[in-house]
Amino acid sequence: MVALLFACAPVPAPELEQQLSYDAAVDALRDALRERGLGASVANGAVVAWPPPEHPDSALTDLPATPDGQPWPEGEWLVETSAGRWWVGRHLAVYPADNAARLAERLAASGLPGSNRWSGRADE
Repeated sequence: MVALLFACAPVPAPELEQQLSYDAAVDALRDALRERGLGASVANGAVVAWPPPEHPDSALTDLPATPDGQPWPEGEWLVETSAGRWWVGRHLAVYPADNAARLAERLAASGLPGSNRWSGRADE
């Protein structure tokens, strides 16, 4: 009988995964931009960050439409920089959210003349 009661007892809901904070999202993005070769003016520049719709702070602001009209990825922040919009996930994964970010990432990695806008390198 004890085993039956134990098996039927409600299982406590698992703790919700820790929500990423604004500071953690922005810091992760800045680190990722530096690692990808984008210049200090981009990595340290102004940003606008929107929390995921399920985040408690999302009620404080109007969330923008997602780039390309795709559904908002669960738990991910959308951060806009001078080098486009980027998704920052719960596990600090950072990836481009729009074509401007994809282009900036490619240009910074290319080392081509004219890419200094994103890389911070002077044209040679």
